[in-house]
Amino acid sequence: MSDLTALFAPRSVAVLGVSRNPAKLGYSLLRNVLEGGFDGAVHPVNPSGEPILGVPTVRTIAALPEAVDLALVSLPAPAVPEAIRALAARGVRAAVILSSGFGEVDAEGREGQAALLALARGAGLRLVGPNCMGVYSEPARLNGTYFWDLPRLSGGI
Repeated sequence: MSDLTALFAPRSVAVLGVSRNPAKLGYSLLRNVLEGGFDGAVHPVNPSGEPILGVPTVRTIAALPEAVDLALVSLPAPAVPEAIRALAARGVRAAVILSSGFGEVDAEGREGQAALLALARGAGLRLVGPNCMGVYSEPARLNGTYFWDLPRLSGGI
């Protein structure tokens, strides 16, 4: 579990929680992945199945291709555990949960967060988050965050 390639040099990314509404965080997340110049495959997931930002979507996680490297999860907290289960079943190697409503909220949220970790560990899925800022990798040209004005210079930390 020490390999971080799926996080910082993925070949394919699934984006969960995308929206056609520019005011929603899921819209910003997909826009940032696309505008950042990521040249791998991008698979937005939206129940409508309609293209968003000109990119075809799939309706469900089960419709994703096998072995996506990285999933960016921007779903309401109650939907996250089932999404992680489904991502693990599809062979996704890593997931970044940007969603809030877990350990930062209360004891129930901490329990939910611990359950997510146990689920991910049991499936061999690398997990970042929940309630995090996302993942950014300039060498991969991946802006998997809600932020738009990030540095474009490769280098150290």
